[in-house]
Amino acid sequence: MHNQGLPVISRVKVLNRDSAEGLADWELSVSYYDTKGRVILSRFQNATKSSTTQGTGYNSIRYDFMDRPLITRSSNTNTAANKTAEEYYKYEYYTGSSRLYRSWHRAKTTDIWQVMQKLSYDDLGRISREVLGAGGEVRDYKYNLRGQLESINGTYANTGNKEGQPRTFGEVLEYEHTGNPVKRYDSKISSMIWRGQGATRCATITSTTWPAGCYRPILTNTSAGPGPTASSTIP
Repeated sequence: MHNQGLPVISRVKVLNRDSAEGLADWELSVSYYDTKGRVILSRFQNATKSSTTQGTGYNSIRYDFMDRPLITRSSNTNTAANKTAEEYYKYEYYTGSSRLYRSWHRAKTTDIWQVMQKLSYDDLGRISREVLGAGGEVRDYKYNLRGQLESINGTYANTGNKEGQPRTFGEVLEYEHTGNPVKRYDSKISSMIWRGQGATRCATITSTTWPAGCYRPILTNTSAGPGPTASSTIP
């Protein structure tokens, strides 16, 4: 058996306060494997009070000789409405590597594939650029010496300069230092700068005045060592 030691069937009884007995129907899932023990098909049934309104569906995966997913197929059916949504995804990889190069998507109702994502990597194998759609959004990633994420579209976050690319989001993360009154010594994030689409530059600084549209973090400073912690509220 190719599924020896692997989960095959799952049944979960779901609580439902609207049900007379306090329980809804069973939520079911079944997994099928190939000779290498890889999931090639999973089927599921959502839990509802009535079997006439249950949703069902399946996901299937086709692999290449390097065990990389090549094409996935997803289907969801609303039994009550007798409607099915079916989608396909396919993936391209860099030659001889498991690093994803580009992913595509199409619905069953069309033969046209649409680009979802295109990725570039630096010399250490980290994502350096992500392009969403057919150039709909560009995100450049930078890292510090420890390999921690340092910024996403850092120039845009700081200055608003899109550098000739479609950008609607930017973020800069700082560790251990910044304008906060207490320095961190645990390699965790100490402050953040970000900018949305056309928004004013926002930053986690100890200021009582915040530009409109900024998501405001409230800093609670400690006297030594760990540095500030943050929770967020809308001003």
